[in-house]
Amino acid sequence: MHSVLQQEDQLLISSYFISFSIMSFQDLFGASFGDQGGDGALYHKIPFESYTEHWQYSTIQIGYPGWKEFLFLFFHPDGDLCGVPKTGQSVGQLVKAPPPSFAYTHQQDWVDGATLVALFNHKDPSLKFLFFDPEGTLYGVKDDKLYSGQLQSYPCPFWLDCAKLLGTSGWSSYDFLFFDSEGILYGLKNGKLHKRSPPTDPTDDWLGTSELIGTTGWRGLRFLFVMSNGELYAVAKEGKNLQKESLYKGLSPTQGTSFDKWLSSSSTTLIAKDGFDTMQFLMSPIKVWVPYLVLLLRLAERLFATNHNGPKMCVQPGLSNSYG
Repeated sequence: MHSVLQQEDQLLISSYFISFSIMSFQDLFGASFGDQGGDGALYHKIPFESYTEHWQYSTIQIGYPGWKEFLFLFFHPDGDLCGVPKTGQSVGQLVKAPPPSFAYTHQQDWVDGATLVALFNHKDPSLKFLFFDPEGTLYGVKDDKLYSGQLQSYPCPFWLDCAKLLGTSGWSSYDFLFFDSEGILYGLKNGKLHKRSPPTDPTDDWLGTSELIGTTGWRGLRFLFVMSNGELYAVAKEGKNLQKESLYKGLSPTQGTSFDKWLSSSSTTLIAKDGFDTMQFLMSPIKVWVPYLVLLLRLAERLFATNHNGPKMCVQPGLSNSYG
């Protein structure tokens, strides 16, 4: 007798494999603040092929409600979504799981089924940045200092207790810090965009030895990040020579390019507008290396999930950066 999957399971399989099969391209994910007292939704947008007037109308809702309840929400390079909830029992915990595929996945349900990979002191509000490099090393900025480390392993009670100090001052004054898929660190500070390999120790003068690629006008940006193909994406929230709250993409600037010059470059295009002011997070995986076997294992976990008791710590000593 041939087993027949129910329609819901067939839809799950289709949406799950579609979401991961295309994630090696330029996918966009966003989480909204929520309108008129709403709790926020999570959206998935496949790569932009042409200009989109109202970008949210062309997205797929993959989560609702509760998705505004994160301090940080970003991607691990294996394609998993990572987040630090700001409410609930998991406050201060960095949890990791595949992005949801069902339109009405509640944020708390996703958190409960996720893996706990790092702990932070939720009573300390001074953590400003949290992000990954392409190899899965976690970077964070706290109290003006830059740290890096693997996902949590014992015996450290908190990630920062075992993280490596890379910079001692000036890191909280950046507006954006992010990596490209080649492992180059970008930083936007005082309206200027810099890039260089990440610092290796506290004596490394990263800013002083970085390449200045954006000279003037790089201010008033709501979002700034690099896609996996190396293109720079920017959402401007103000400025006289651009469409406000609109998404632009183009080649990463070189040799000290002003923002106006980058906008007017033939490689830079306006690809979407409207609705970005409602987004709390806008992101894309910088590098996806999900083996096919892992996809099958994740699909099995989704179809036959048994854990409904909150985030599980599956990280063992020596295996701190393995798939959880």
